[in-house]
Amino acid sequence: MSPANPAYKDDELLHQLIDSRAKAIITVPELLDVALEAGKRANIPPERIILFQNAAKGHQHFTSLYSDRFAESTCGKLSPNDIAFLAYSSGTTGNAKGVMLTHRNLVSNTLMGVYMEAKAMTWKEDRMISFLPFYHI
Repeated sequence: MSPANPAYKDDELLHQLIDSRAKAIITVPELLDVALEAGKRANIPPERIILFQNAAKGHQHFTSLYSDRFAESTCGKLSPNDIAFLAYSSGTTGNAKGVMLTHRNLVSNTLMGVYMEAKAMTWKEDRMISFLPFYHI
């Protein structure tokens, strides 16, 4: 998985799709036109462009990925050192570059956050909101 900045134009998304060797795109309807254009140029067929929110124009809803059959056929065994996803840099010195994050990275980061927040929060009563966009690391 590689989160993309929603401000990307099709050329910027195309670079990320080719660099990451993407096989599918998950997006929202508002960004579908950019995903379709970049996906076409990266040889990702329209049926592999999946939507959060309402499925439209022949695209599956992301909940279609929840089936046990899908998980068994695509995941296999995972190691903590396997790449979980690529986070792309802002590309301030040229094209955006993929930063590899492993499952171990993500679990460690989550545990650090839980440890720090647990000192100040009551988990059954308190809520926390994220103010960063999903493509920001």
